[in-house]
Amino acid sequence: MDVKSKPSAMRAILLINTGSPKSLETKEVRHYLTDFLTDRRIIGLAQPFRNILVHGIIAPTRAITSRNRYAKIWRKEGSPLQIFTEALASRIEKESGIATFVAMRYNRGSLQEAYDRIASKGFTEVILAPLFPHYAMSSYESAVVYAVEVHQQKSYHFTLKCIEPYFRHPLYIEALLDQIERFAKVGDHLLFSYHGIPLYQNKAYAGNPLKDYPYQCMETTRLVASHPRFKAMNLTYEVCYQSRFGHNKWLNPTLKSRLKALSKEGTKQVSVICPSFVCDCLETTWEVGIYMREHFPTLQPTLIECPNDSLRMASCIIDQVNYHTTEAIEWTKP
Repeated sequence: MDVKSKPSAMRAILLINTGSPKSLETKEVRHYLTDFLTDRRIIGLAQPFRNILVHGIIAPTRAITSRNRYAKIWRKEGSPLQIFTEALASRIEKESGIATFVAMRYNRGSLQEAYDRIASKGFTEVILAPLFPHYAMSSYESAVVYAVEVHQQKSYHFTLKCIEPYFRHPLYIEALLDQIERFAKVGDHLLFSYHGIPLYQNKAYAGNPLKDYPYQCMETTRLVASHPRFKAMNLTYEVCYQSRFGHNKWLNPTLKSRLKALSKEGTKQVSVICPSFVCDCLETTWEVGIYMREHFPTLQPTLIECPNDSLRMASCIIDQVNYHTTEAIEWTKP
């Protein structure tokens, strides 16, 4: 698993993840929800209607509910997503010798602060590493577009490149297998639960292997399930999607519907892995882990943790940085 870096005195890596509230104060949760949901790649309504919906209805009504959910997973050091992302950055820097920074797509000022730190240290090239293995308009694309916009607006002198989606990278597949072996039990039925997206978000990318999200999810599943390590575990499995909201048509089946069906069918043991996420967060620890255990106890459910700051995951990112990058602006084009 030795991933050696190219000479990189003037290169830096910038990990970018989704983000989370800066604290458990309700106003901070509301700020986060507003930043997140006013992104047109999250809610595709025209801007005036999107702003009215988010500012006037969704953020005010969801803030307390979201705050209570975050409170169940919050650590004394802060948000688990922030903690795990920073730990992964430290591991990457240690293993590669390349200075590694962290930014969040929806934490106000986070990206500009990271850019400012990078610029102050004189780096001439920054490799953006979105912590989204699969290309989706609402995750990978949104993060890269925003990173390019801030880079251009502030006229930073370093160049900006970006790693490719790594949904089929051998080290990413191995990282998932590591976690399945660590958490899944003999006799489990394994659910590959990917983050859902509305069907319209993938329409322009269908058939393009580097941007077709459902294709990439299925390819990740195929590579994991066909691996000798997985076959040796003798697990049954299927694919579903989580985190659905709104009234558009989304990818199906949903995680919740499959858990309900499996419970009625008398399935005794279920494990769930969430390959859309590199680091554990609200969507894994609460939405899958806590909710699943509370509502489907007869399934003896197990949440398979994300790779987080594992050596295998760090090695995957380092390999992408060294051998699979392109100009970041290329990933902003449909």
